[in-house]
Amino acid sequence: MKRELHVLSDGKKELDEFCQMALSIQSAATAIHLREKHRSEEEIERWVYTLIKEGISSTKIIVNSYYSVAGRWGTAGVQLPEEGPSPQTVKRLYPELRVGCSIHGLETGYQKEREGADYLLYGNIYQTESKAGLKGKGVKSLASLTEAVSIPVIAIGGIHLSNLEKVLQTKVSGVAVMSSIAQAHNPVERAERFQSRIQRSCYHV
Repeated sequence: MKRELHVLSDGKKELDEFCQMALSIQSAATAIHLREKHRSEEEIERWVYTLIKEGISSTKIIVNSYYSVAGRWGTAGVQLPEEGPSPQTVKRLYPELRVGCSIHGLETGYQKEREGADYLLYGNIYQTESKAGLKGKGVKSLASLTEAVSIPVIAIGGIHLSNLEKVLQTKVSGVAVMSSIAQAHNPVERAERFQSRIQRSCYHV
């Protein structure tokens, strides 16, 4: 199984700008997350509709929190917050969705695995602007989690090309990137470099 590259929206772009970026990087990205915490469910539904209409494959789109939107539009999956509903609840309603859970600790990882999560999004690994003042959990913590659970773990938080190799030395199943791609001068080139390095890494899960 190849490692994955998840690209998250940064909450700073309007729909047209984000759509253009998503179109340009979708061949390099495994998944494109709509992580727009300040937007309503109705707005996110409009985003999903527009992305699909403009040519983004629904199999690339992961909707944060609003699982009903993901289910209605047949997107690849939904990303649930740590304090959100259990994966079991979502799967009963939309069994076809891939359900990921954001976690920040090992015990929560065990819990979400028991509740049927398909993968865990774990971070922040390094200090990052989106989590100002919050110290990174580090690669050792990530390695411990990947050894402890049996479902895929996607690492997130402050991951750049400069520290990517350290992350990939663990049994992580992929990485999730926000600003390093979304705010890059050339998002396509940056996403392709991430994807190339990820697939060249020595450990494939």
